[in-house]
Amino acid sequence: MRADLSTAGATLRVERATADRGHEARAEITWTGVYQRATLEAEPSLRLGVVRLVPRLRLGWGEDLPIHLQLPLGGEDGFPGLHIGERRGSREVMLGAAFSTPVMGPVLARMELAAGRTAEDGPLLGDDGWVGGARVGLGADTPVGPVRFEYGYSTEERGAVYTCGWDAGSDLGGR
Repeated sequence: MRADLSTAGATLRVERATADRGHEARAEITWTGVYQRATLEAEPSLRLGVVRLVPRLRLGWGEDLPIHLQLPLGGEDGFPGLHIGERRGSREVMLGAAFSTPVMGPVLARMELAAGRTAEDGPLLGDDGWVGGARVGLGADTPVGPVRFEYGYSTEERGAVYTCGWDAGSDLGGR
């Protein structure tokens, strides 16, 4: 991409959000004279007794994306066993499921399973670059806000510690 180019473009975003869960689904398309980008994210929440299940789907496609707009595998939460933003590309597909349940008082146990890939070019569902992962940990609502502490391991035989906050009403099910 050349620094002396200028262009016009448009972005269309559609979201479905709830008061207690935040974003459950989001689709966004950006089309400019320099690059194009389309993403779809879905994280509906289901209760199965005391267990909360949050299936997770991320699809993304881009052409001529600048590096800051490339698609990171797993988005803001990252991918289990990899560092956040480590695998980026112009194509992304990820399927996952997060399970959480109360342990004691405000403490919740959480487990996430996922599979996905990123690529620079080619088809979205190509044959190479797939990775699987699992992440387990605990979370709690603290005086400074909700937090999670987790450890993930990927099929690339690597592990990563993960710490962050989450949306207060989510029972650790997603972001």
